Amino acid sequence: MSRIASLRMAEHTYTKGVGGTREDLGRYFRSRWEANIARILEYESISYDYEAKVIVLLKGDNSELRYRPDFKLSNRWIEVKGWWNERSKLIKQLMAEQHPEIQIEYIGEKVYKELEDYYASRIPKWERR
Repeated sequence: MSRIASLRMAEHTYTKGVGGTREDLGRYFRSRWEANIARILEYESISYDYEAKVIVLLKGDNSELRYRPDFKLSNRWIEVKGWWNERSKLIKQLMAEQHPEIQIEYIGEKVYKELEDYYASRIPKWERR
């Protein structure tokens, strides 16, 4: 695992995901869901960058909040959200206010389950709960 990925793992302890390097994808992902979304993108031949950019958001007290969306596609971003906490909700709000030009598609439990129903039998290394 790269030093940068190690630092990111240590820096973010708020995730409930099962992080680890996925051999079939050749890289570290923070959760099964993120790894499976990457598998879908690869299955569909959609190029992406994983956690490609840090976006600095300003909170009401002028402190900074750093946000790294999960996937950057050619014309949009994807954020995989298995659960929402206060930090997640604040990031979504601040992104809408401070960066309305950045279109983020949020994949929550309902959409993820629909994707899983379709792709799990098609993608050999699909990870289930």
